[in-house]
Amino acid sequence: MKEQILLQMKKEVEQIRRKINFHNDLIKRKKELEKDPKIKEYLELIKTLEDDFFKEDAHIRKTQRELITSVYRKHLFEIKETNQIYVYIGTFCRSTSMQEEDIRVKYSDPEADYRIYWNIEQPYAENIPIMKCEKFEEEHIILNSESYFRESLYYKIQREFFEFAVKQNQEVAKKKILEKYGKR
Repeated sequence: MKEQILLQMKKEVEQIRRKINFHNDLIKRKKELEKDPKIKEYLELIKTLEDDFFKEDAHIRKTQRELITSVYRKHLFEIKETNQIYVYIGTFCRSTSMQEEDIRVKYSDPEADYRIYWNIEQPYAENIPIMKCEKFEEEHIILNSESYFRESLYYKIQREFFEFAVKQNQEVAKKKILEKYGKR
């Protein structure tokens, strides 16, 4: 064996020995500190915070808005009775081809076949034939936007409604949504 390799081996052994000694000193100091009641309490708090219960519950690190959003999305399919508030998504003509999507047209287009409305308290759409739209709109609260991308508005309104409802109550949520987005 060359002297250079032997020196390298000795150097590595010494480095490992120092690490082991340092580690042992830390363990000894930890045991001394754990005798102090305040430090013992602190370590128990740290252990509790690192517990799997808290690690798995991602809600702890969420903002209030994220927390409310994740909880209401979990319950959307359970909601049967709603405040009957819908967002008008669009008016459509059925495509004549099976391979094409239906075509979005103006609200009052005489060739329109149906309109889509999304209930802000439920996760699905209502496709209403044009001849039944007037009655549907009379019986429900319809929010409309001039925006072409109404789907994103729907999610914004939905989030705001549930935030107001959770923080205050449904009546306040309904009132604020109607004030902000208006009825059609």
